[in-house]
Amino acid sequence: MENGEREGMTAGRVLAIIRDVERRLAEQTVREALEERLVAARAALAAGPADWAMQRVPLAVFGAGLPAELRASRVSVFRSDSAARIERHENADQFSCLLRGALTIHVLEGGSWQARQFRAAGSAQQRISYVARGLWHHPVCPAAGGCELVAFHTVPAAELIDEYAATRAEVEGRG
Repeated sequence: MENGEREGMTAGRVLAIIRDVERRLAEQTVREALEERLVAARAALAAGPADWAMQRVPLAVFGAGLPAELRASRVSVFRSDSAARIERHENADQFSCLLRGALTIHVLEGGSWQARQFRAAGSAQQRISYVARGLWHHPVCPAAGGCELVAFHTVPAAELIDEYAATRAEVEGRG
């Protein structure tokens, strides 16, 4: 959480957003709407060779109780023993909530990669991750049966800047 303070979002605000996201995701109507998008992402994953697939989620799915900072959402589905691209968002903080399986998010902080473990069967703080804007991160799904998550960003989808790298060495060379 210290990254949030460095980047402008306080640790207290990060925790409040995690609690609010947890409440919204506990609602049956939200879970049903997310399941519709997850079905589409699963179908896309099954149809191609990629290790993961993503679908955007309209914020209306979450109703009026979503924290104002959260301006875009998407679900992702990962194959077992897979990794997504290394990425960062220069203009947005990211909150991700694991819905199924287990996931490790590797985050480049202070010049070294830190592994953060998450699991769907845990408490809110064991399921929901926060990555401050500008930090390189790399989700890895080691779980048998794959894993699924919903992610939120602090800018609208049309404004979100996704930057990708092929290798950790490439990222470390960029700084």
